[in-house]
Amino acid sequence: MTDDVAFLSTNYPVMSGAARFLLAYATTGADGMLHTTANAHETQWNVTDPVTDILAMQALFPVVVQAAQVLNVDAALVSQLDAAIPKLPRCRAPTPRPSDSC
Repeated sequence: MTDDVAFLSTNYPVMSGAARFLLAYATTGADGMLHTTANAHETQWNVTDPVTDILAMQALFPVVVQAAQVLNVDAALVSQLDAAIPKLPRCRAPTPRPSDSC
């Protein structure tokens, strides 16, 4: 961390907005975890838990919590993110396809 509170204060609205968007976009599945469904690529439709969504939440949520605490703002968002972090799915290794072999 750079300890540049002015920079953090200026850019925190973008960070928190992205976190709020991801929270609203994710849904709780039957397994109690947060899941997203998206068109992950032009050729992949209706993908559950695309890696881009999972990694965005895993990277952004803890940083937004820390930033909000430094700035002493958004206690409600911090509570939501703290509750969401343990519910984020882990990334799965891709399943090899027969066409992937040489």
